[in-house]
Amino acid sequence: MNTEFAIIINPTSGGGRAKARWTELEKALILKAIPFKTFESQYDRHAVELAKIAVNEGYTHLIAVGGDGTISQLANGILSLDSAKRQGIAITLFSCGTGNDWVRAHGIPTDVNAFVLRLKNLNYGYQDAAKIILMAQENEQIFYAINVIGLAYDAFVAKKSASRKSTQWSGKFYLLHVLSSLFDYQPETISIKSSEKQITDNLYTINIGVCPFSGGNMMLVPHADPNDNLLAVTVVKSIPKWEVILKTPMFYNGKIGEHRASELWQTESIEIYAETGKQTGIESDGDYIGQTPVKIESMSNVIRIFGI
Repeated sequence: MNTEFAIIINPTSGGGRAKARWTELEKALILKAIPFKTFESQYDRHAVELAKIAVNEGYTHLIAVGGDGTISQLANGILSLDSAKRQGIAITLFSCGTGNDWVRAHGIPTDVNAFVLRLKNLNYGYQDAAKIILMAQENEQIFYAINVIGLAYDAFVAKKSASRKSTQWSGKFYLLHVLSSLFDYQPETISIKSSEKQITDNLYTINIGVCPFSGGNMMLVPHADPNDNLLAVTVVKSIPKWEVILKTPMFYNGKIGEHRASELWQTESIEIYAETGKQTGIESDGDYIGQTPVKIESMSNVIRIFGI
């Protein structure tokens, strides 16, 4: 097996900030005599394929240089392999994005020197993932999430902001985009089915979490635990737009479950359907991936992480 690190770089992450951050990291790796080979993402979801290429070349330790979407793509590449081939494969993220949500959940440093020190003294952990089965097409499409999945309003924002991925967004600018999009969105009638709870209602947003942070330190699924083999579900029913703005602090302080319109629970599997004849969008780890109907299942401890 190859003992070098495979480094998969997303140069557009953080509005191009990843290029400058990679230059810093590259110098530090060379200084510390840490061997590596680089792979550069050239187009949307290219990192998924690059992860598979790196594994096929014998690399067991893959580093994403980018944002939360980049590490999610590495996980998608690895989880699409058969279980025997992904044995012993581990991933981490040198975060160059604007959210830093996934590394926050695992305590992975964003400082170059601290990150390189973790590579010299490897510690490992595991986390769950969510398997997303899109059932709208003739042939089912499968994606994997390692952070947070959003439907309804969250997917609406993700789709709307996709054209702005090339710009550098801080968490505050993302929040402004979330709030400004309120006036273009109408809540949808959606049915949710799980063994613990069933809901059919006019819903503002749905979040399903493996890890607790998203959108630049938001805690829309504060009850998410990456190691409990459960999906954390947060549903918010339709509320006035002024109330969404007024209650914005609840997005961040972990108290969203205290709002009268919200329901929080945990489950191993969930199915979501839009009103008959309609579909609602789905985003996975910040990227818009498709529409309902969808089934989402928890996968226990399938992602091996290093650098924690």
